[in-house]
Amino acid sequence: MLEGPITTCVNKFLRVRGLQLNTEKTVITSLKTGFNFVGFHFKLYKFAKAKSGSGFKFLVKPTKANIQKVKANVKGIVTNGKNLSAVE
Repeated sequence: MLEGPITTCVNKFLRVRGLQLNTEKTVITSLKTGFNFVGFHFKLYKFAKAKSGSGFKFLVKPTKANIQKVKANVKGIVTNGKNLSAVE
């Protein structure tokens, strides 16, 4: 069960908007660990520190499952469209 000052603030923010956190699904995790949300993977990566940089990059990438889903969709369109003319 999620409890603490962060979830309390988030719940107050959402309650005003008629929403609430699903405590069974919601997990608080580190950005270094990363997490998947709506078909994308969010993660903080460490890299060689530049002169003015922090040494970290925050990247958002599509998940592998999401990429496979799009590829399958494109493949279906191409396969089913072999007999179509250029106009169609």
